[in-house]
Amino acid sequence: MKPATLKWNDARLRVNIKQTQGMVTRTVKPKPAIALPSLVFQRLLALAVISITAYCVADYPFARVLLTLLLTAYALCLIILPSIWLAAIPIILPMVNLAPWSGRFFLEDFDFFIWVTLASSLWHGDFSTSSRPRFALVPWLLVAFFLTTHCIATLRGLLPLAAVDANAFSSYYSHYNALRVSKALFWAVLLIPSVLSAFTLDRELARRQLVVGVAIGLIGMGVAVLWERGVLSDLIYGDSIYAKVQSLTDFSTDYRITALFSEMHTGGEAVDGYIALTWPFALALMVAARSRWEMGIGTIALSSGLYSALVTFSRGTYIAVGVSLLTFALLYAKRNIRSKVSGKDAWPIPIILLTVVGIGAMTYGKGGYYTLIAVLGIFGGAILLSFLKLLRRDLRAVLMAFLFLAGFALMMRGLLTSKWVSNGFAESLAISLPLALCLLFSGIFIGNRVREVFSLRELGISLTFAVTLIAVCVPALSSSYMKSRFTTTHDDFGGRFEHWQHAIGLMGSEWDILALGMGLGAFPRSYLWGNETEKSSIAALHEDDTNTYLRLSNSMDLAMGQRVNLEAGQPYKLSLEVKAKANNIGSLDISVCRRNIIVPWDSDCISTSRAVKEGQWQHLDWEFNIGNIGDGFRLGRRPLVLRLTHFVYNPQGVNNLPINFIDIDNIKLMDRYGEDHVTNGRFENGLDNWFPTSDHAHLPLHIKNLWVNVYFEQGLLGIIAFLALNLYVLTSGLRQALRGELFALTLLSSLMGFFSVGLIGTLYDVPRVIFLFFLLMFTLLAQDPAQLKLPRPRSHQKPNGNIGQSLARRGSFVQPRL
Repeated sequence: MKPATLKWNDARLRVNIKQTQGMVTRTVKPKPAIALPSLVFQRLLALAVISITAYCVADYPFARVLLTLLLTAYALCLIILPSIWLAAIPIILPMVNLAPWSGRFFLEDFDFFIWVTLASSLWHGDFSTSSRPRFALVPWLLVAFFLTTHCIATLRGLLPLAAVDANAFSSYYSHYNALRVSKALFWAVLLIPSVLSAFTLDRELARRQLVVGVAIGLIGMGVAVLWERGVLSDLIYGDSIYAKVQSLTDFSTDYRITALFSEMHTGGEAVDGYIALTWPFALALMVAARSRWEMGIGTIALSSGLYSALVTFSRGTYIAVGVSLLTFALLYAKRNIRSKVSGKDAWPIPIILLTVVGIGAMTYGKGGYYTLIAVLGIFGGAILLSFLKLLRRDLRAVLMAFLFLAGFALMMRGLLTSKWVSNGFAESLAISLPLALCLLFSGIFIGNRVREVFSLRELGISLTFAVTLIAVCVPALSSSYMKSRFTTTHDDFGGRFEHWQHAIGLMGSEWDILALGMGLGAFPRSYLWGNETEKSSIAALHEDDTNTYLRLSNSMDLAMGQRVNLEAGQPYKLSLEVKAKANNIGSLDISVCRRNIIVPWDSDCISTSRAVKEGQWQHLDWEFNIGNIGDGFRLGRRPLVLRLTHFVYNPQGVNNLPINFIDIDNIKLMDRYGEDHVTNGRFENGLDNWFPTSDHAHLPLHIKNLWVNVYFEQGLLGIIAFLALNLYVLTSGLRQALRGELFALTLLSSLMGFFSVGLIGTLYDVPRVIFLFFLLMFTLLAQDPAQLKLPRPRSHQKPNGNIGQSLARRGSFVQPRL
């Protein structure tokens, strides 16, 4: 007999129960489960949310037409297929971020898409308490407990209410920063009914939508990383193969990616947290792919995620990837690999794999990519040839010989033509011949051992993952920059530990603060006023009578910038009015640079420095020719940014000088035709179109630890609630993974990687990333039937079968399904 299946259509819940006994079939149709007044009220709320969204988009200072079109198309898709948001939101999250152009980072464009999603959820009646699935008592209480501490912390951070002025929603020192930080959890909680509805209505569809959406989003972030590192520009304009891959293979630079995450404008770990959350989905899509296009998306997403993780040059991200990979591999192997090889026969395999990695790193250091390709080709090819049972013995021998000779020749060429190390013929031969033989026989050994363990598909996935991992990791980890990073790990950790202690010390000893915390978003202003040795940098608007102007504090690297479009080789004139306070030290630095979020390329900058008189407004002009860093017709280049900095050099490398200010107003950037290329240069619209950045001084704005941050903002009750909820979710995920649920294992690996990044990153102050974290957490709970309370069908006869048991049987590792 088939279990009951839930099918929803707007306001009506139809439960079709078919019971077949011989030739008799009965179908029971219950009454509508959603009361009409409830649905009408929800739809009125949906229209109100859409109206608010439309008003905010109309007031948005950049790309209003584009946003309107995207949001309209998205809303139409949600009407047709309500659960499509599970794919759309993960794609939008890393790819749509207009804050560097709009200057708005409190209310972002991403929030508009969340609002439209909530409106769709209301329109389809997902918030009906009687006819929709909901969490069972224990998970509901844990979510409610943490949401309560979160709301209390929001109020503590928000109060006392400050005046709603030009700085209220443009400064991290504002009390309204509590709203910016708090919104992520609120959005995720409000989407819980949509999550439960989607996964109960069609669980397999919802799973594939989420996994494919996250994978595509990861690919989008990877494209942004390639653009940011100049890879796309090199591919278009490089005049040789080496020039075309120069940026792709440059792992010696100290530039660390930010992708399109504008939250990185003051440092932080937004990119790191996102990569840790998403890359396991690429691996899961490869494992459970049902078609070539799914396999292709998974493979590209995996390569994109691993490459992006490596070029963060963040040790915490490397640890996070390792933790999530270990979680995935161990639980997957425990459930799926029914090994016919005894432990005595299998123990050399891990040692062989580590040896191959060592050989790859050693030969890469002597011969570059040619030798690395040779190592991977010989080893991987030998595994594959020895694995294939259908090959005749003589044909296998011929192919092995050809593989050995081709790999040996390629390794010799890499060693003899290396630009890094001078290798003689005798030395190259002494290295290549034994290593090629070692790799060949190692591959044969592993191929024979895994022949009875893996299917051809599983072997292909494993080889693809291993080759991608080695090909990306070996060059990056062998770079001089990463070697220097690893050598400073101890000192860096000591500095972080002192910073955590200092943050806790800022809380004081009052019982209410220890119990309830300082409030969400309170750390930047607490650090600003509670630090005697190092001062934070400030950029804010001030008013004199009817005039509004920008005030910049002296800083090592705080800057206010605006993205501009300037034509190559053309003259421009920048004019502005400035005023310094008494006893001012330092100067006003002005630059136009090629940069994404933080840290420009020195060769792509032009700049000037001007002294500023104290006490009165003065007019400054700077005439310059943009030269070849202008836009011109070159594609794939980083944007041009006009930056203003009140720079004070301090040999100690910290901002411990007395705070002073320079006031700036009436900024114009005129071309030869008299057109102004600066928007809102008089600051009449607040800080719209202006975006602050801080390249290096990041500690004043971030605690740099997720757990310390939760304790600082929400106190003991908050950290207890946060730990309880997370432990409960992880325990539920572990049980599901041990039962063979691939999707649950993916989510569990994702969360484990995120928590690892949380050891060295705040993360809670990055709304988009922390929203994705909570969304995946609630999704993991929604996969466990024991955590759900499903609506009972209104029928005169109970269905023969158990929905929870039916759901639990799906998604086994034996035949991988999401």
